[in-house]
Amino acid sequence: METKRLGILSNLDAKFWLAQSLVYGEHPLNSSMQKSLSTIQGKGYLPGQSFNTCAELIESIQVSIKQYHQTDGQQATLTALRVFDLVHVWGGIMGRNPYVLGKRKNESARQNSDEWIFDYKRGVSLATGQKPDLAIQQFCQIPQLGVSFASKHLRFWGGFPILDARMMMLLGLKPSVKYADYLSYLDEVAYHLKLSRMQTEEALFTFSNAFFPNSELKVKSNIDTNKINYLEATALQQLRTN
Repeated sequence: METKRLGILSNLDAKFWLAQSLVYGEHPLNSSMQKSLSTIQGKGYLPGQSFNTCAELIESIQVSIKQYHQTDGQQATLTALRVFDLVHVWGGIMGRNPYVLGKRKNESARQNSDEWIFDYKRGVSLATGQKPDLAIQQFCQIPQLGVSFASKHLRFWGGFPILDARMMMLLGLKPSVKYADYLSYLDEVAYHLKLSRMQTEEALFTFSNAFFPNSELKVKSNIDTNKINYLEATALQQLRTN
């Protein structure tokens, strides 16, 4: 990572941003999560399920993962698919594609899960076996699933940080970046922030969400200039334009 970018990121009040995260803890599901749940349930999955908080949703994911490891056969398949759906609720409406698009007209990828469930289970085995690069590749074999949501599945099955557009932009990475290289960059920032790898990803995501749209490293026009780390956000924007 270039020295200037690392210097900017190292100046962030990471513990502040970590505390501001709205996708963990006792916060209610945000609008994106609610829309995702509505979309998924509209397609017939997770019937009757409701979650008052992010913590409740995450607990449901974790319980289902534990159940998966305790079962086999058809029950394991059904439990794996439940985890798949729950992760897409947590990840928000940007993960709707498997539920609305597919190889064949009028059929979604999720409807044809029998065609890719082996890929998902293989990805799960690789994730739990602490082989994140291979797990990402396996998850991406699933139709309509890209690196961003593949890494969300990796996060819950294997305990690895999420790699999405926000993280790529903040760290100055290309979409083709290898996951192992991403971890190296993230570890470098984590060292300076004195946080764990997972905490660093969470803090950086929350900081990014506060200042930038999902599509580019350009400070939102309505941002209060007195907001904490505003100067660092504008400095990162300058790196984008230089």
